Amino acid sequence: MALAQAGIGTDILSIRREDLPPGLADEVHALLPRMDLGYALSDAIVAQAKAKPHKASPMTFPGALLRHHLPYGAHPDWYDLLASAGWGYKPVGAAARRRAETPERVGTMFMEYLEAGDIEGLVSLYEPNAIFVPTPGTHLVGTAPIRKGLQQLIDTGARLKLELRDIRQVDDVALVSNTATLTGVGPDPVVSTTTEILRRQPDSGWAHVVDDPFFI
Repeated sequence: MALAQAGIGTDILSIRREDLPPGLADEVHALLPRMDLGYALSDAIVAQAKAKPHKASPMTFPGALLRHHLPYGAHPDWYDLLASAGWGYKPVGAAARRRAETPERVGTMFMEYLEAGDIEGLVSLYEPNAIFVPTPGTHLVGTAPIRKGLQQLIDTGARLKLELRDIRQVDDVALVSNTATLTGVGPDPVVSTTTEILRRQPDSGWAHVVDDPFFI
């Protein structure tokens, strides 16, 4: 069983592929073409899981595959299981921070956190690899640069007013556009139209993937 598991790991995910004798993989594939084995096997597992859901419970490998092929929320994840466990679990630590329960709430919370000077709150509204454009042509990617850019806004005493223009939502992804009026960073207000891509997070809150007030 251990040998089979090791072989499957190498065959599908290239685990310890470097340990194979030179040329062996090429010889095998010449006789037995791969035929997109990884994806073909995944599709077969999903097909079985859809036909027999009891074979794909939430915390199993088939369950993880099935979740990617169903509408958001149709298949419970770890946080859903905790919420329904009946033990009254409450989030602790960083997870206890308020969630933006709808895409529209992200803008409201951004204004509140900025006025309060709450840098941790602002950063919580962005995914770890998100893109934030604080000024035209400046692209901040990832938590550390975004934190620095947001802290600069706080330090200048900036205030932001966001008015929702439009929103399009498909499952766990939303495209949001706001009219943004930024004051406190110069003699005149800066008015722009934002382009924001938001994604529902594992805790069911929403956060930015892209936040660009100057996208044209």
